[in-house]
Amino acid sequence: MLYKNDYPKDREFRADRMREAENRRRAHLAGANASQSSTLIRHKRLIAVAAAVVLIVMTLVFPQMANAQDARDSGSGDAYPAAMVAYRMGRYYFAQENYDRAIIRYEEAIDGIPGEVFEAIPGYANIYWDMGEAQFMAGQPVEALASYQRYVELAGDHARPEAVAFVQQLAFAIADDSVAEVTLISS
Repeated sequence: MLYKNDYPKDREFRADRMREAENRRRAHLAGANASQSSTLIRHKRLIAVAAAVVLIVMTLVFPQMANAQDARDSGSGDAYPAAMVAYRMGRYYFAQENYDRAIIRYEEAIDGIPGEVFEAIPGYANIYWDMGEAQFMAGQPVEALASYQRYVELAGDHARPEAVAFVQQLAFAIADDSVAEVTLISS
């Protein structure tokens, strides 16, 4: 038999039971998240240690690889390291649209390589083409034409047909005073 005082007590008892159940559920979730979190932390630590070990082993076993990129960028593996550094700097300045500095660096590169090398190895002629591009972009079309023509002369049969056509187009444009209509070709 139920009395009128029993209903509020029953409701209070049920609310207490629900709070206890909710607290147990939260505690269980917190414990599960903590264990998952600690497992994740352990995995991350293991990966970091493995990466460190690999780096240490690579540095000890292959010491020449540790500085390989530095050596390549410095030009030390090239036949004319100072000239190649100047050439790379010229390309950097060209990419930064600082054409006057690019021209200076290309001139340094050309001065650092003997003329016989330009004539014997057609690949070095690209320096003249790049200098011509910088001169053209700097508003020096006559100087650019001279550089382009030197490229075509040195590259000989290795010169791209579109490059030869561009040099002819530029020569005609300079003669007609219509240089503004000439657009660079991609190198």
